[in-house]
Amino acid sequence: MAKKSKKSAAPVPVEAVKVDKTTAVPAAQPASAAKPTVKVEPAKAAPTKSAAATAPAVVSPVAPAPVAKPTAELISARAHQIWIDEGRPAGKSLDHWIRAERELGA
Repeated sequence: MAKKSKKSAAPVPVEAVKVDKTTAVPAAQPASAAKPTVKVEPAKAAPTKSAAATAPAVVSPVAPAPVAKPTAELISARAHQIWIDEGRPAGKSLDHWIRAERELGA
């Protein structure tokens, strides 16, 4: 009786396999290389609705924080900066003051 020789199967090249979402195993690895481990997370159970989860949220009335009104000194400083930025034109001081008030929320 003739002996049959067993042929060892050559490793089949595989596309890169993602492991742990950050590591990739190259396609051509020797058969003796360590096999990659893949983490499988168990399925999570669907959350159950309790009475507290279905009740509408209670919103307590809170008044908005008061906004400080800009002072005349702050408006004047901004109007002066606008005047300089526009090339120091004559006769535009009221326009600059009104613009500064609008920008500062007066």
